[in-house]
Amino acid sequence: MNCPLAIGRAQILSLFACLLLPGAAQAAAPLSDVAAINKALENAKPGDTILIKNGVYADARIAIPTSGEKDKPIILAAETPGKVTFTGRSRIVLGGKSLHLTGMVFHKNIGGTAVEFKAAQHCRLSHTAFNESGDTKSVFAHMVEVGEGSADNRIDHCYLAKSLSMSIGTRTGALRIQIDHNWFQDIVSRSSNGQEAVQLLAFNEIDAPEHSLFATVEYNLFDGACGDEEILSVKSSGNLIRYNTFLGHPTHNKGGLNVRHGHNNRIDSNTFLRTDYGVRVSGSGNVVINNYIEGVRVGLRLAAGGTNGWAYLPCKDGVFANNTIVNAATGMDVALFFGMKDTKTGSSNLVNIYPSGNRIYNNILTAADPNQLVCDRAESLAAELNVKRDATANDYRNNIVFLTKDASEPIRMPEGFGGFTVADPKLGKGDGREKPQAGSPALGGGISVEQVKEDIRGRPRGAKPDIGCEEVSSIAAPKPHTLPLTAKDVGPDWMKGDSTCLEKDAGAEELKTLIRRYPSAEYRQRLRKVLDEAGQ
Repeated sequence: MNCPLAIGRAQILSLFACLLLPGAAQAAAPLSDVAAINKALENAKPGDTILIKNGVYADARIAIPTSGEKDKPIILAAETPGKVTFTGRSRIVLGGKSLHLTGMVFHKNIGGTAVEFKAAQHCRLSHTAFNESGDTKSVFAHMVEVGEGSADNRIDHCYLAKSLSMSIGTRTGALRIQIDHNWFQDIVSRSSNGQEAVQLLAFNEIDAPEHSLFATVEYNLFDGACGDEEILSVKSSGNLIRYNTFLGHPTHNKGGLNVRHGHNNRIDSNTFLRTDYGVRVSGSGNVVINNYIEGVRVGLRLAAGGTNGWAYLPCKDGVFANNTIVNAATGMDVALFFGMKDTKTGSSNLVNIYPSGNRIYNNILTAADPNQLVCDRAESLAAELNVKRDATANDYRNNIVFLTKDASEPIRMPEGFGGFTVADPKLGKGDGREKPQAGSPALGGGISVEQVKEDIRGRPRGAKPDIGCEEVSSIAAPKPHTLPLTAKDVGPDWMKGDSTCLEKDAGAEELKTLIRRYPSAEYRQRLRKVLDEAGQ
């Protein structure tokens, strides 16, 4: 992007696309003056569409204070999707009901929150790209923020890349946000903490009263979105997280899906490929089912809890069923953080509450190290800390474990653990995932689990389900879209799965800025030639 000569021909979309938007019949001529845009929004009626003229807008502040109606939203749209760019410290605030912001680009927009849902209800942000944006001063700021009093909003088909701070986040008092079909890409850590791709926050302290957010996060692609140890951070209850694909970063890999503290969350049918870990859980009543996890450092992590409401909630009364974990360094880690001391305050706080009441059924775990298929952090530390370790505190049934290298080596399981059978699950690649083949002991080897009605592809589970995330059957999968997602499945329609168009357009705009800035006729002529050759 810093090299003007790399610019190619950008795709140009017709203004006719705006006619596809609801209420487009009321659209007036595109506006380029920010004051005029704000005035038009103040006077907008349900069903109106306000168009912003193609171009670059620096430090723009736009607010939609009015409200549309359920079937007649007020729409703020780009003249041509992807051709309206906000930079600097621009911000757009959705402050009413039934509003829709669509088709914009935020490039190097470094003022913190770029789009804010401010007590907004039934509003939507769609088909918008955020590139190299966020907050340069704080990695904890939300680039897209769903604030207190906001309810029933949707963020979909957006592109969020190289974010400088948290990409999407909620605040206490928000409810029922839907986040779907978004593409998070190439987010590299700037600090040891912060910069999550998605933060579902409702209560920040683990001993605070429980707060249910009821968010739905589905069909998103987290493509190297590794800004934090928590790619998706859950600090709330009652959320549904399903059908997402998580990919590791090729050079700066870290993170996974973390229920940091929350209860009754459902983590269902997600795919993790080469992330640092799969799913980590603290809290009670969480359900983790049908997930496919391959090539990670740790597959499943069940956290121990801290004394006096410190550090972590213990993982309690959860269901971990029908997950497939392939080629992990560690398949499952029980009692994560056990023995950790409070070194910051010097108090007697200690992580010493063992996970309990969890049901671990019908999982496949494969790894190369015979000592790392299943680990229990408390096994060696309980006596030292004078804490009782109850190996029967959790219920393990019908799980298969297997070594991927030398299957003849004896597998060491934690003392007192039952419910794990050493057997070759006979996995073979199909549709981007490893699944049991003919003759596998996983076929029909599971037990019925109330929370698991279907598999990762939507096939029904019978009375004797297969072990692992996929029910091997001749029945056509009702949900083909639950295959590992690619860029073509997510993000703005106008990007067509190709993020390079953003770089090309941004490079062209930077050249145009140089042309306006420098008076040298020869220099401007050379730059103009580059733009002409690129069709700009």
